[in-house]
Amino acid sequence: MQEYTNLKSSNTIKKDQLVNNLEISSSYYNSSVHIGHRPVPLTETKPWHPSMAPYQLGIRKKITISNVQQTKKALARAFYILTKILENGGSLLIVNTNPAFYDLSVNSMKYMEKNLPAHSLLSVSHCFYKWVGGTLTNYKQISKSIYSYLKFSQRFGKILDKYKINFPRYEKVQKSFQGYGYIVNNNTTGETLSNNVSTSIKMSLQTKPDIIFLFNPGENQHLIREANRLQIPIIACTDSSSSSLGIAYPIPGNNGSIDFNLYLFKKIYKVLAFVSSKKLNDLINQSNKNIN
Repeated sequence: MQEYTNLKSSNTIKKDQLVNNLEISSSYYNSSVHIGHRPVPLTETKPWHPSMAPYQLGIRKKITISNVQQTKKALARAFYILTKILENGGSLLIVNTNPAFYDLSVNSMKYMEKNLPAHSLLSVSHCFYKWVGGTLTNYKQISKSIYSYLKFSQRFGKILDKYKINFPRYEKVQKSFQGYGYIVNNNTTGETLSNNVSTSIKMSLQTKPDIIFLFNPGENQHLIREANRLQIPIIACTDSSSSSLGIAYPIPGNNGSIDFNLYLFKKIYKVLAFVSSKKLNDLINQSNKNIN
């Protein structure tokens, strides 16, 4: 088999491995993962943050170019950590407050809720509208507001939707808190009852998450400070102008790319599906041992 030599590290690379790397890299290029920022006109600022310099190849036509090989390594490390935390019963908080990707984020979560077992999402919370300051550090007070919203939604949510009643304050609170809890149907027969006795409230955001997946760290520095104060590790998609300080597992890439955002949601879905199936297999194996 034909072999190639990397001049920098003098390591021998097989042709098949090289072709696979090129195919993976081309998919990242097609998603514009490598595209960074231009320098700001009339300023002396660089188009990248100093902490992101190790992940950059250079500048082409005044646009910062990221190293997709570094992106691939960072993705592998970040999702490995995420998988291990979820396997051990940890909780996940997904944050993407970019208004341009609000519909994408909401539809991605709806897809997960539709195709994943309900128990696998009870430890997953999300925020796609606006991060409310103190949600982590002042959770004792914020949790009361979250529970009040869920209680109101449990009683009057269907009525508001059925008669299309305009309630601006409720809609704003709904966008802010809808990812922190669920209204679970307790009716085992599968029929929808008119009363609220058949439903219960489940809080998915319990005190603090075990890990945070942040799509746009540049606009959520206060969230990063809250997480660092509580020693919560953060996985974040950092573009060339974002600071990687305070982020445990940065993923260098263009977080303004809709294709890359969709790619990350698909990876999260695959991780949740894998963890759910593994836990189910472990329960089956444990029950078989008990029977034997």
